[in-house]
Amino acid sequence: MSEINAECLKKDFGKRIKALRTARKLSQAELAELVGVEALAISRIENGDHFVKAETLEALKNAFNISYTELFDFDSKEQEDGRIKTLIAHCKDMDDKAFEYFLLCIKAYKKTHRA
Repeated sequence: MSEINAECLKKDFGKRIKALRTARKLSQAELAELVGVEALAISRIENGDHFVKAETLEALKNAFNISYTELFDFDSKEQEDGRIKTLIAHCKDMDDKAFEYFLLCIKAYKKTHRA
């Protein structure tokens, strides 16, 4: 693995761990306790400064109660988060009538464009 790819992996993995942790409303210290490491280790992982040992990887997977595939699912999660944020931004200023119309449009689109 090249140095650039290893650095990208550490950064992406760190972002994923932070997203999983914050989604579960855990502090770094709380996650560290669940995983059996120091809070500083969680900080270093989230910042992309350090990659995990196999034992820590297993403990993270178990702490989040997810599969390894989900643990390393960087792209789809970030893409999904971006899409959700975009939808929220467009819906924030809508009145109830506009929002209901928007939902109807989405439902109609989904009916005619099934994957």
